Formats: sequence, structure tokens, C-alpha cells
Amino acid sequence: MAATPESKVKDRVRLVLDAVGARWVSPIGSVMGRSNMCDFIACIGGRFIEIEAKAAQVRAGGAGSVR
Repeated sequence: MAATPESKVKDRVRLVLDAVGARWVSPIGSVMGRSNMCDFIACIGGRFIEIEAKAAQVRAGGAGSVR
């Protein structure tokens, strides 16, 4: 199965968090869980941060665009 653009961003975030020595978790969402959950919760140098990973939006151009 091919990786989605957002999963590629998440893989890069994991590498960066590991490189800086952060402690992190990636909460798993479910139908019964809370909505609007972030992708990562990390502790870096005693500070907690939340990270939401998003892939860049690519717009079609040329023959692929619709007007």
C-alpha cells in the first residue's frame, strides 16, 4: 500500500522528534473517542507541545484543472 502525503509528513515529524530527544506519543482516534485530537503530543525540554501534521495542498494545473 502506498504511503499518503500526510503519512510521509508524520514519518518526518517522528524522525525530528527522535533526533531532538523528545518524548512523544501519537494518540489513536476511534469512533467513541474525542474529536479534534492532535497527531502528536511531545515533551521537549520540559515543555509539552501538540503537533498536527498536514500535507501541502497541490492544485492541478494545465489540462487537469477545471474552470
